[in-house]
Amino acid sequence: RFPFAGQALEPTWITARQIEAGRRAITRYARRGGKIWVRIFCDKPVTLRPTETRMGSGKGSPEYWVAVVKPGRIL
Repeated sequence: RFPFAGQALEPTWITARQIEAGRRAITRYARRGGKIWVRIFCDKPVTLRPTETRMGSGKGSPEYWVAVVKPGRIL
C-alpha cells in the first residue's frame, strides 16, 4: 500500500512538465508496490507572442498547457 497524497496549499498553474516530473519521482519511489493516480489534467492553453514583435495582429500561438489548481486540491 502507498498511503500518500499531494495537496495544493496555494492557487497556482501547474504545467504538464511539472505533472510528469512529479509522476516520475513518485513512480521511482513507489516502485511496483502501488498504483498512482494523477487527478489533475492540463486543460488551459497558455499563449505567448514571439519576442520583439509589434503589438496587434492577433493573439499568440499556444506554447504550453497548464492545470489551474486551487488550494486544497488533491493532486
